[in-house]
Amino acid sequence: MRLGNVLILAATAALVAACANTTQGGKSGPGSAVTTLTMGTDDSPGMPGAEAIEEFARLVWAKSGGSLRIEPKWQAAGTKADWDQEVARLVTGGGLDLGMIPARAWDTEGVTSLRALHAPFLVTSDYLVDRILADDALTTEMLAGLTKTGVTGLALLPEGLRHPFGVDGPLTAPADFAGKKIRSPRSGTAYALLRALGAEPDDLPGDALGLALADKSLAGQESSFTWAPTSLPTGVGAANVTFFPKVNTLVIRSSVLTGLSGPQRTALTEAATQTAAWARAHRPSELEAGRSFCKYGGAVVLADKSDIVALEAAAQPVYPMLEQDAQTRTMIARIRELKTQAPAPETAIPCDGRKTGKTLAKTATGEKFPEGVYRADIPMQRFLDNNVNPVWARDNSGISTLTFKEGTWHHHVGGTPDDADCHGPYTVTGTQVVLSFREVLCGTAGGDLFTAKWRRTDGELDFLDVEAGQPGEDALMYVLFGSEPWKKIG
Repeated sequence: MRLGNVLILAATAALVAACANTTQGGKSGPGSAVTTLTMGTDDSPGMPGAEAIEEFARLVWAKSGGSLRIEPKWQAAGTKADWDQEVARLVTGGGLDLGMIPARAWDTEGVTSLRALHAPFLVTSDYLVDRILADDALTTEMLAGLTKTGVTGLALLPEGLRHPFGVDGPLTAPADFAGKKIRSPRSGTAYALLRALGAEPDDLPGDALGLALADKSLAGQESSFTWAPTSLPTGVGAANVTFFPKVNTLVIRSSVLTGLSGPQRTALTEAATQTAAWARAHRPSELEAGRSFCKYGGAVVLADKSDIVALEAAAQPVYPMLEQDAQTRTMIARIRELKTQAPAPETAIPCDGRKTGKTLAKTATGEKFPEGVYRADIPMQRFLDNNVNPVWARDNSGISTLTFKEGTWHHHVGGTPDDADCHGPYTVTGTQVVLSFREVLCGTAGGDLFTAKWRRTDGELDFLDVEAGQPGEDALMYVLFGSEPWKKIG
């Protein structure tokens, strides 16, 4: 599908060149019926921002009756450092008419009205992003801050949540960042967060990224499950460590906007609003993006709750810096208010598509396996999202109780008869546990149920790197036993 977009775009560009004489800057040439505006981005075709530009261009053409054309300029700044800011400067300086600029980039250009979006660990779900962008008063105020640079903000477009991705293992605790080089696109607020965690942020443009990977000086990067495969395809992403969201600003140089006709301005602004709605509708969920990341060779883990608390505490010094600005302080308070009404964030499910054979589990050595009664509530949709047979999904979804007692295990799914329960012996070797069957049971011919690394944290039992003992049950075993912490109830 993405390749098709590239081919369509190329064909459209060729048709434009053959059929129309145009000029840039919002003024048509002599005898020309079409006004062409150039729109820049650091993205290349096939990435979320680029796809939004293609949709915007299509809408502008249709709404203007063919009088207004958007000509995309991919990777408009080349391989320079501060690539997002360089594209923004092309727009403000007259080299481009419009731009798709990440909101995070503007804080180095004197714009403070967008910084609340990137306050550390504040906006941690797509749901909350959507609530913020649906608040007209809040978004109008955010975009108004761009006018001082000579551009007009037409819309804010959601793209995805940003997480830490480790080169060789998870980045889930403050110690994982201390003294480490972390790649991150330039942003004053993002860099303040990474420095608060003890890291050394750098955008590493062009060949610098490859050199840092080659000399092993790079520990990881701040990215999303959609973008990470392009720069760190075998990285390890921490799904429940969410720094902030990536939101794009769709901007036009103000002098270009005023140079358009009234109907053209209307077409442009309506197209921007509809493109923002399109971006929300076409943004992959965290579940989808995480699964795709593993499919292409990456891995996903979940941080311990105690580590998340420690990361948030380490980041707190960033808030006084942000809240020195009264407008930002008020916006942060408004976002916190919206967050109280938001459900728990949806996170990607742990998976490992790497071929290294290394375990992702962080387990305590020498700890005794904690017998007891544990409970987890696994929604049916999670089974279906992981391509588990619908019948298995129905039979295993809901509240599960898992009991470990005197070397045996017993599993019961609420709502099923007791005679459908599975049980057998289990063995522990260090941090590895194997649940087995003594007999033909639960539709198997005996053998093992699953093998996993185990970890106990805060009264919960986690199974990591779950491997099914029966053919064709990998997804089932992962979702049922490895996708949710088991809370101890007895």
